[in-house]
Amino acid sequence: MLTRSPKPSTTIYLDMDGVLCDFVSAAMAVFGHEYNPQTWPPRQWDIAPIVGVDTVTFWQRINQLGEDFWTYLQPYPWVHDLVDAVSEFARPIILTSPSRSPHCLSGKRQWLINNGLGDLQAAYTPLKHHLAAPGRILIDDSASNGRKFEEAGGEVILFPQPWNAMGVYTLDVVDYVRGHLEELTR
Repeated sequence: MLTRSPKPSTTIYLDMDGVLCDFVSAAMAVFGHEYNPQTWPPRQWDIAPIVGVDTVTFWQRINQLGEDFWTYLQPYPWVHDLVDAVSEFARPIILTSPSRSPHCLSGKRQWLINNGLGDLQAAYTPLKHHLAAPGRILIDDSASNGRKFEEAGGEVILFPQPWNAMGVYTLDVVDYVRGHLEELTR
C-alpha cells in the first residue's frame, strides 16, 4: 500500500524591526530627524545618509543608548493583529538581526515581553538565510534578507515599507500578509 508523504509543517519567521516595531523613527530621532513615510526616498534602506552621518557614527550613537533604545521602540499599531493573523497558519517564531551592541539582545527580548509577545520563541541572528528550507516562510522588510532566504530554499513575504520595493505602505498590512500566507501554505 502506498502512502503519501505528509506535507512538511510550515514554520513562519517574523522579523521585528520594520515589521513589528518602529526602528526607523527611533533611529532618526537619535539624530534630531523625524520619520515621514510619505517623503522617504524610495528603496533607500540605509538611514545613515538620510540623517547625515556615516554608518559607523550611526551605529555608535545608537549603541551608546544601550538596552533602552531597543526596549522602548514603538510597536506598530498592527503588531497584535499581525501576530494573530500569522498564528492562523503556524505559531510564529521571531527572527531578528541584532546590532553589534551587547545590549541589543536583552533590549529586543524585553521589548517582546513588554509588548505581550514574550511567550513566542525568538532567534537572534543576522544570518536569517541559514534557517531557510522548504516549508519555512520569512516575513521581513529587508529585500536583501528575503533574497538570501529564497536562494537558500525558503519562501518570503516582503513586508511593505518605504525603504524596500513595496514602497509606502498604503494597504492593510495584516490582510496583505494573510493573503500571501494563504497562497504559500496551499
